[in-house]
Amino acid sequence: MDMDKETKNALAVGALINEVKKARAFKGVLLSFSPYICYHHHRTEDRERLPVTIETEGYGYGTVSIEEGNSIMADTHHLQFTTKWQDYTYNSATKTFEITGSSEKMGDYRVSFLLDGNI
Repeated sequence: MDMDKETKNALAVGALINEVKKARAFKGVLLSFSPYICYHHHRTEDRERLPVTIETEGYGYGTVSIEEGNSIMADTHHLQFTTKWQDYTYNSATKTFEITGSSEKMGDYRVSFLLDGNI
């Protein structure tokens, strides 16, 4: 039996949370860290290190929010993602968390969070 989208996404978020917890102390319902972000859309790529917050408990579990930066901004990019609408994956070998989706605003897009020792 295949997992539904939200369950699959929740497992990817759980793996990401565990990886970030290994690198730093964490307490509370919001996990905040600053990964290097690669945002692919419309055949372009924007790259920035930006603060990210992930809800780790309750109804909003897995909601990912990115703060605006110099090139990644709310008027041109999606900055909030949920397990209901986007697809999440986590690659433990490369320590990369990815969110993919599609919208009228951006077409197909992929957001990669590259984790390193500086998160």
